[in-house]
This record gives sequence, structure tokens and C-alpha cells, in this order.
Amino acid sequence: MVKKVFVNLFMYSIIDWLKFVLSVMVKYTINKVFAESFSDPIWKIEADSNTRLLAVETRDQESTLPAFHVISFTGTRLLDNFRLKTKEWTLADIQGDYLILKKLGTNTPYAAGITVLHIPSRTITQQWHQYLLIDIFKDLLKVRHHTISSGFDEYISLSTGTPLQTTDSEIQYCANHISFPLAYNGNLPHFLQSTVYEDTMWISKIRQRYLWCYHTRKEDKFDLNICISDQYREIHRCCLLEQNSKMIPQPYFQIDDQIFLMTYNKQEIVSYLV
Repeated sequence: MVKKVFVNLFMYSIIDWLKFVLSVMVKYTINKVFAESFSDPIWKIEADSNTRLLAVETRDQESTLPAFHVISFTGTRLLDNFRLKTKEWTLADIQGDYLILKKLGTNTPYAAGITVLHIPSRTITQQWHQYLLIDIFKDLLKVRHHTISSGFDEYISLSTGTPLQTTDSEIQYCANHISFPLAYNGNLPHFLQSTVYEDTMWISKIRQRYLWCYHTRKEDKFDLNICISDQYREIHRCCLLEQNSKMIPQPYFQIDDQIFLMTYNKQEIVSYLV
């Protein structure tokens, strides 16, 4: 009886150990989700973490005319190269099926002008030239007439374009799960102390995991690397971007378990599950 119990305990310990090893191997392998290239440099990126969409504004290097693109977090292009005839429009936000654009000013950062683009149909559903875009809430645009310097703000439905009477309790921002790594200036953990890196060590956290991001030099080029650890040990390490001509000032932004990187030439977005 004692022998049988011992064998069962031994078998359970082996099974648990194998489960642990397999969970580490599966859970902590970095997987590339997509790499999307653009013909012109990226000017701006906005994200909707609820519908898991990225909106990207690119600009022609000669004419500076904008083009707008929408890609899912899996790399599917939902809108590609949507262009407007004037260069004053810039990306403001993305909410679900709608892309929100605002107008750049000549002598001020922004001017009166708001455009709402329905992404699936590639059609402009709303456009106002008399309003300044003040803020963006869930399903709502906060606007002000361009002849009014302050106060007297109005609220407009994003989907229908109709004015709405709302109270402060009814207004809420869209949930934002976007975070950025921070420059780390403390003592490095033992598994990173022998790592030779350039400039800054960056750190962020996903649940119980730490992401350490840094550049290494190869002759006149730079590789962007990531090391994943728990509180005590290194779990996984790899190179995210190779052979960059310059170091990337802000290496990535993070939404839940996914990170997004823009290459040094600003013409490609690469994403990984970490």
C-alpha cells in the first residue's frame, strides 16, 4: 500500500513537472503576429483596444498629402491607402467602424474641421467645417463652433452626426489599454548584468512577466532585443528588429499581451505576442 502511494506521488510529481515545463515553453515563446509595410513614412498611429484595430496615417514625402490605413491586431488590412485631396487633415482617433479626422491649422495646431469616415464602406459619413474638435468620448464628439473662443461646447453622435443633450454622468472615455515601456535606471537583475547594450534599458510589465528591451550594436547597425523574465529568472530572450540604421527612441507600445513596433525608417509596423 505504501509502495503504491509512493509510486502515485512520484508519477504526479513528474506530471506536474512536465506540465510546468510545457506551460513555460508555450506561454513564454514570443510569436510574431504580423509585419505590415507602407509606401510612405508613418506620421501617426491610433489604436482602438476594444475592437483591436490600429489606424495609421502616412504622408507622401514630396506632397505631404495624407493617406489613412486600418489594420487589425492580426494584421488584416481593413482600409488601405484612403486619400484626401488636401494635406490639412490628420488622424484624430479610431472607434470601431469609424475613423475620426481633424484639420490642421495654418497658424495654430488645429483648425475648424472634422471628418468621420465609415471604414467598411470607405465613405465619409459626416463632415463639418464650422466645428473645432475639442475631445472624443465613447460614441461622442465634443465640439465647439469656430467663432467661439471658449465654453458653449456641444456633443455630436459619432455614428449619426446628430447633436445630443447629455449629462456628465452619461459621458465616458473609451477604455484605453495602451501602455509604453519606461526607461529603467535601477540595478539590473543578475541575468542582464553581463548584457552589453546601447543607451537605455526599457522595462514594462504584463501580469507577472517583465519585458526588458534594449539595443545592441553590430558594427554600424543596431538590433532591438527583448528579454522576458519573472521576478527571479530569465524566461525567454530574442531579437525583435535587426540591422536598424538608428536606435528607436520609443521601442514599442503595448496593448494587453501584444506589443507593436515601428521600424527606424517609419515605414513598417511589426507586432508580437509576448
